Amino acid sequence: MQHAHDLEFNDEGLLKSVSDNQSTQTVQDAQVNPNGLLLTTKDPDTQETFRFTMKLTGESTAEIKMNAMEMPPGMPKIKPWKLTKAAAAR
Repeated sequence: MQHAHDLEFNDEGLLKSVSDNQSTQTVQDAQVNPNGLLLTTKDPDTQETFRFTMKLTGESTAEIKMNAMEMPPGMPKIKPWKLTKAAAAR
């Protein structure tokens, strides 16, 4: 799974900006549960494990959220990110 390396959030927990630098993590496990698709990833450099839940919200939309992520004191809980299926490149 590839995503922006650095993420910045506003005071409401919404995604504010992302870096151009990318981070790649290996998907260790994927399971369907009542909340959606639970993805467990591992950073190959740090061996740190992350969990995400992705849920379909429409025919071409979804949202993904980070699970059980420890946040610094005073930082709001991160809200799910909205995803939209892009048209296939020709």
